[in-house]
Amino acid sequence: MKKEYEFSHNCSGILHSFRMRHRTGTTPILSPQAAVAFIESSDRVFVHSLAMAPPTLIEALSAREDLAGVELIHIHTEMFFDGLIPLVEGGVVTGEEKLVMPLKIVATYALGSERLYRFIDDNPMVIFEEAAFTNDSAIIRQNPKVTAVNSALEIDLTGQVCADSIGPFQNSGVGGQMDFIRGASLSPGKPIIAMPSTTRSGRSKISTYLQPGASVTTTRAHVHYVVTEYGVAPLRAQPA
Repeated sequence: MKKEYEFSHNCSGILHSFRMRHRTGTTPILSPQAAVAFIESSDRVFVHSLAMAPPTLIEALSAREDLAGVELIHIHTEMFFDGLIPLVEGGVVTGEEKLVMPLKIVATYALGSERLYRFIDDNPMVIFEEAAFTNDSAIIRQNPKVTAVNSALEIDLTGQVCADSIGPFQNSGVGGQMDFIRGASLSPGKPIIAMPSTTRSGRSKISTYLQPGASVTTTRAHVHYVVTEYGVAPLRAQPA
């Protein structure tokens, strides 16, 4: 999926805002209902790379009637972004049941609009730590019932996930996907790979084998749930 980036710069030299817009076109819409349908009200959701999923995923979490009044989401993430602000302001995010830095939103970096930067400015609820801390699976697993949401560029039928290259061409860094997948599985919780089933051009992102030269970001031994617009595929312990 092609992305468009917009930057703006505050003349005071203090603020740099960033907005990423996903081109829609013929790209199928990921079903957010599928991603949140098997999240129980007793689960504690810790997000990672949710910015790479459509904003409707967050909206679907907010719309769950059975979660009304439930302090569900606790944020321990690599990236803090605009989409999480409404959940914080709506009282859904409190962090009261976190074992690692309770009552705090923990992240490594923030990227988004001016509203985001003003939200985190001098906000005692938001703590930034280095990636060696936030992405440490030994730290992540200390929180109870972690649900980690990550995205992918391609997945094959054995469950191998490629999230950082398109064939042999590097698209992004590896990031903390494997850290959060592993941490969530050990918490024990629900590691989720969420992605549309096809690219904007109509090419399937689910293939028999990964493209030649594609990297394996998350191994088939670590993948639990894959979510597309068609629903949820539980892959854990399934034969290759």
